[in-house]
Amino acid sequence: MKSLSIIVVDDHKLFREGFCKLLSGLPYISEVHQAENGLAFIRMLNSQRFDIVFMDIAMPHIDGLKATSEAVNRFGQLNIIALTMHGSEETFKSMIEAGCKGYMLKSSSFEEITNAIQTVYEGELYVCSELQEIITNTVNSERETNNFTNREMEIIHLIAKGQTSQSIADSLGIRKKTVDKHRENIFIKTNVNNSIELVMYAIKNKIIDVYEMME
Repeated sequence: MKSLSIIVVDDHKLFREGFCKLLSGLPYISEVHQAENGLAFIRMLNSQRFDIVFMDIAMPHIDGLKATSEAVNRFGQLNIIALTMHGSEETFKSMIEAGCKGYMLKSSSFEEITNAIQTVYEGELYVCSELQEIITNTVNSERETNNFTNREMEIIHLIAKGQTSQSIADSLGIRKKTVDKHRENIFIKTNVNNSIELVMYAIKNKIIDVYEMME
């Protein structure tokens, strides 16, 4: 891994400075920057880019959700990892929809933080173990399958790993048009509107495990 430039966006100075100090001790991190809120972070993006962004959610001026959405819309895809006290399923869903590529709780171990950095930098989604437990605990005792075909199950798992219709078609050796039709049928069966909602549905109903998304 190359030397990384990282920024921590958090309005709590004590936490922010302490976390930055920990990050600066990692051998593959060359620069650690700070921003006290989403507005300050977006202003910094006008003149520099960061390999990894740790984004708090509850902040004044511009919160983490708005900052993530605006940053991605204005500057393209960024490696943003939500780092927050909020472990709710709805908050997770909102941040992922806004463009986050990782979701960590501030109670996560530093070892898991380093795993998140490496995983997200390599282009994959990272979700902390605590969030998996939160989501799992909200699942109904009965697993809902909606009579998915074997092919639909394959496609659900590949969507959860972030693959596009074309990459799924290439992986399965079928036409993109066929994948799109399967995707449409899956959305109808699950009553969802997009891939993020499908992933959340699949996690809640134990169709996939959060860790499958990181393999």
